[in-house]
Amino acid sequence: MDTDKRKILGVRLICLVFIAVCAVLYYRTFSFPQPIGIFGSDYGSAFFPRIMLGIIGVGSVGILLQTLITGRPAGPSAGLDLGLPQVIKVLAVWLTGLAFFWAWKNFEFLYVSAAFMIVVSLLLGVRRIVSLILLGAVGPLIYFVFQQVLRVSL
Repeated sequence: MDTDKRKILGVRLICLVFIAVCAVLYYRTFSFPQPIGIFGSDYGSAFFPRIMLGIIGVGSVGILLQTLITGRPAGPSAGLDLGLPQVIKVLAVWLTGLAFFWAWKNFEFLYVSAAFMIVVSLLLGVRRIVSLILLGAVGPLIYFVFQQVLRVSL
């Protein structure tokens, strides 16, 4: 089997796994507790997980359809370059994610999210100041939308 056929088969397999996992987890969100008291949201505690599962599921279906229609693998044909610098970058982003999780538990999402977005952007090579400012504003914007508009506490 040549390389392109293996890539297509791999992409299709991963998409099918993601779709199956999204379906199972979406079904599981119906067992989430309903909001209680003033801290509850009108949308329920399963609102954000359902949005994320929907995005992942729809994206997986889109990529699966792309490979079925075009017959080509989705993404770059060169494959992954997993040299030492790339492995170090992936580990740094992963450790930054762990630091974000720890900081979110000890500080507030509003402050931690901006720092997380800026640090990850720098690790991924973003150097323009305007881009860093806009990416840093994503966290507070998400906080505002969920806290004030949707009334879902973070």
